[in-house]
Amino acid sequence: MRNIIISDFDETITRCDTIGTIAKLPYLITPELKPEWSHFTKNYMDGFRKYKYNGTRSLPLLSSNAPLIISPSNFDGLFKDELQYQKYNRTIELNSVNEISKQRLFKSITLEQMKQFAKEQNHDNCLLRGGFNQFCSSVIKNFQDDFYILSINWSREFIYEIIGNKEVNPDHVLCNGLQVSAGKPPPIYTGEFDCGLLTGSDKIRSLNEIVGKTETHNNGNETCCYWYIGDSETDLLSVLHPSTNGVLLMDPVENPSKFLKITEQIIGVPSDKITRFQTDNALGWLKFCEKENGKFAYLVKSWDSLRDLITETSNSRC
Repeated sequence: MRNIIISDFDETITRCDTIGTIAKLPYLITPELKPEWSHFTKNYMDGFRKYKYNGTRSLPLLSSNAPLIISPSNFDGLFKDELQYQKYNRTIELNSVNEISKQRLFKSITLEQMKQFAKEQNHDNCLLRGGFNQFCSSVIKNFQDDFYILSINWSREFIYEIIGNKEVNPDHVLCNGLQVSAGKPPPIYTGEFDCGLLTGSDKIRSLNEIVGKTETHNNGNETCCYWYIGDSETDLLSVLHPSTNGVLLMDPVENPSKFLKITEQIIGVPSDKITRFQTDNALGWLKFCEKENGKFAYLVKSWDSLRDLITETSNSRC
């Protein structure tokens, strides 16, 4: 069986959100640069209030009624409101990145400057969550074909350097990347963004494309098991998607308020499962949702636990 790993980046592979880290670079290169970063954080919050969603977001995502099995035939209907909510959020995200583009914050920064900055920020792999490198070396057999990043981060060059494995296919690092000038070398950022990956609905589109291309190239030669790993609201549709074994990778002790918000308020994981996952230190993972064809959604505490889960699952039908 072939395991295809599709992972979020910020706070899934990394210990923290690295957008704020990337935002430091223009000011390190040009200390007198204006406007200050606080201008852009204020603009984001202003946009969040200005474009507040007035539609229906039906929460929790999983009904408390009879046990539900997610399938390709019912996914769009079950999560219609959430798909619409995530699509609407593009307005907020576009408002933010358009202001950054307008102010030319990243214009003319070279790709080499971004790569060197990433190396400096990740000294001794300090930005990576524990167990990620060990997971890669033990679970992923073919980085060129079987490993993807799906992120709303701004720089594929930054992501590529932080991951640090040169076998990763650069074309498999998908994000809301800063665009690169097609002019003379050295390659530089134009200051504009791709804007292809901004919300959870964009991740679903990219996920469907990955699965479709993989199945076409695979041509039925071997069984493919797709794993989507994430930690935030933009990941939940992909975690619940019927094509994947979905993983919500969160340690409930590290950030209990975030854990409870996502599992209890947004997803609707049964309270007994939440309590068991929180209190049983020996429990590395827990199924919380069933999908068609023997797939599941899981709560998982760490990359080490995920490694054990995939190893155990690989010998069974996916």
